[in-house]
Amino acid sequence: MKRLKTYCMVVGIAMAAFPVKAQSGVPDSPEADQVRMLYAFCQYIRQTPESQWDAKQLQVYIMPSDSAWILESQQGRILQAALKTLRQSLGEMNPSEYGALPWQKFPGQNRLPKMAWEAEPLTQVMGQPIPTTDREEELAAGRKQSENILVVFKKNLPQEPVHYVLFDGPTGKIVSWILVNQGGLHYFLLL
Repeated sequence: MKRLKTYCMVVGIAMAAFPVKAQSGVPDSPEADQVRMLYAFCQYIRQTPESQWDAKQLQVYIMPSDSAWILESQQGRILQAALKTLRQSLGEMNPSEYGALPWQKFPGQNRLPKMAWEAEPLTQVMGQPIPTTDREEELAAGRKQSENILVVFKKNLPQEPVHYVLFDGPTGKIVSWILVNQGGLHYFLLL
């Protein structure tokens, strides 16, 4: 749970960046739509008391699994904890200090994390062979995912990424704001 709080606090930093970008006259583009979506989501979380959060309104912004809307389920408790921690983090942020760029346009490409899909595929687990996957298909899926990631950075350190937010391509909703590092490889925790 402590790790989740850390990730959510970083998310708060990331999401605080978006009011500046969303109001700066960015022309219509998928990236600008993502920035506006994230900004609206942050505003909703920041301004609405926790007791008044509405699942239907949250579904406008985020796209967790169906079971996450059932508060008694494990996914529901994780989503609630992530949202509460996000709210706390957003209250302490200064939005004018942050900016955001799409993954492909981020100037410090060598500073971006190595995503799980970039690693060489495993061929054995505990000495036992495992079925191989189509490597080109896996790489194509990874490249498609990177098209839907925004990288957040502090304006005074523009080549140092602070956080990452994953969006769903077709709907433009937020899929995840929690990036997990496991053995030097990163993947998004889907809520």
